Amino acid sequence: MEQRPAERRDLIIVGIVEAVGPPPAAWGGQLGAYQEVIYRVERAIAGQAPDRLVAIRHAVVRDSPLAEPGDAPGLSAGLFARGSRLVVMAVRDALGPWYAPSEHFGAMAYSRLLEEHLSAAARAFDPSAETVNFGRSAPPAKG
Repeated sequence: MEQRPAERRDLIIVGIVEAVGPPPAAWGGQLGAYQEVIYRVERAIAGQAPDRLVAIRHAVVRDSPLAEPGDAPGLSAGLFARGSRLVVMAVRDALGPWYAPSEHFGAMAYSRLLEEHLSAAARAFDPSAETVNFGRSAPPAKG
């Protein structure tokens, strides 16, 4: 039987942090360790948001810009505070969960200038496309 590649979706949104899930038991790095954040989608910069609320799993890697400083693993409490407006990038294979493609730039504090630059870049790649290729796939679904 022929294996077909999984259908891949890319997404960039302006979202408001609604909730942050529990942190993983250990830091990620060589093995995946993720923390889920639920965003209320204000608008999509690229791709199509599946719903008004979207859950995105962020890699939790020690000393990354998105991580909380210290010994306990978790996402930055300041950046991911409830109500924070962020620009968030995510990828998804087939119908699996959404993942931020990088522990470095998967979420950034919102600015109008950042939104304008990302929107222009997305249109420059392919003005008719609903996807923006971030260059790597989401982690395989567990299950």
